[in-house]
Amino acid sequence: VAEQKLKEELERNASNQ
Repeated sequence: VAEQKLKEELERNASNQ
């Protein structure tokens, strides 16, 4: 749900950095 989406976005952001 929302929490999962947030975690996914955070992981993607960390990968982007």
